[in-house]
Amino acid sequence: MKNEDRNVLESRAFRKYLYHGISHHLGVDVHDLGLKHLPIQAGMLFTIEPGIYVEEEQLGIRIENNVWITKTGNVDLFKGIPITVEEIEKAMKTL
Repeated sequence: MKNEDRNVLESRAFRKYLYHGISHHLGVDVHDLGLKHLPIQAGMLFTIEPGIYVEEEQLGIRIENNVWITKTGNVDLFKGIPITVEEIEKAMKTL
């Protein structure tokens, strides 16, 4: 990591626009608590949900994926779900 990147992370200036975490365990109770000291292992399920919110402009976006960890690799449970404007518009036309 470059020093300038490290400085931004350490200053937490980005928190003005990203004020929630980007991932958490997912389970029966949606926001299941995971043990942070345990390594990621097969069978775990996580959300990956970065978001940016610019309140001064009254806009924001968050994209969420759910990823299942398996012994043979990660499985994106949202694979094939439209996320770009073009993909969403195309999907809407087929309804």
